[in-house]
Amino acid sequence: MFFDKLFNAFNSSSIKHTAPMRHAVTGVSGHMRFFDTALQKLSSIRSKYNNILPCVDGWIQNINALRLLWSECQLQFLFTARLNQDCIENKFSQVRGKGAHRDNPNPQNLLVDALEAQ
Repeated sequence: MFFDKLFNAFNSSSIKHTAPMRHAVTGVSGHMRFFDTALQKLSSIRSKYNNILPCVDGWIQNINALRLLWSECQLQFLFTARLNQDCIENKFSQVRGKGAHRDNPNPQNLLVDALEAQ
């Protein structure tokens, strides 16, 4: 149930949702309290060698980044599902398409291809 809520919290795409933590982050949504609890729980997960697991460290970094984004931007609400790199990947796909899918473009080729992809 904990990881369901964690995934839901990072996958919100509507103002209201019936699934726990699947609704948008707001000032009163309870996400920040959940993230505080999640950080404590995740920090206690260790490997048999007492190391923090890379996937757990990734979750901790994402939670901290989201909390910082929320506090700095002072938004009314935030759909966390939109926080991804899809738009960057799409742009690079367009640039690669203009450059005949070169495997090793030099900086000049990349610049020309990027300008043509606009």
